[in-house]
Amino acid sequence: MFGISRAHLKLLKRRFYHFRWILISVREQACSVKLATGRIRPSEEFTVTRKALYFWLFVFVEAAVFAGLLIWIIETNSPVAVTLLIIDAIAMIPIMAWLAFCLLWNPMVDVYLPQKPNPNSVHRSYQSFSLGVVNMGLSIHAAADSEHLHLRPIKLWRLLGAHSCSIPWASMDPMHNSKTAARVDGRFVIRGPLWCMQLMSPEESSD
Repeated sequence: MFGISRAHLKLLKRRFYHFRWILISVREQACSVKLATGRIRPSEEFTVTRKALYFWLFVFVEAAVFAGLLIWIIETNSPVAVTLLIIDAIAMIPIMAWLAFCLLWNPMVDVYLPQKPNPNSVHRSYQSFSLGVVNMGLSIHAAADSEHLHLRPIKLWRLLGAHSCSIPWASMDPMHNSKTAARVDGRFVIRGPLWCMQLMSPEESSD
């Protein structure tokens, strides 16, 4: 119908869920700065950087381009439009990842320079972590020792610009409603697996 194949409909569905995830992530980021009492943290503790604004601007521009190409296909069934839509869908995956790392992930982690894990540290590969709105599912090689949580993205993400980091446990403020989440220096929320996040000292939890 309307000259759209099943493959095009499947591509549209996947892109819809992608942008739906972005909107949910933005909402969760806003919610993550709530205090245990339910009050919003002071505005100075929830700031949107210029780089983050650039990223979201690109996301919405890409959404407009995708919608425009889809309308073009529906109205004209143009092979040129189909080709451009396929190129856009394929190219946006590495471009979006690169922008997310450069504009969102790296500004969060660059202040926590990578350190060499202690000999007695616990290592696990292909772990899932999220920092702010950046979700790194099954793509982090993690190590935990008495001083730091060491995060090293998989090679593909490092090639696309993602930096490694070592976040001190002392910088993490455990959240009351979760054993696997913490605020890091009041800047962003980190979520990770229980095996490492449980190493946060309960004495440092929020009042």
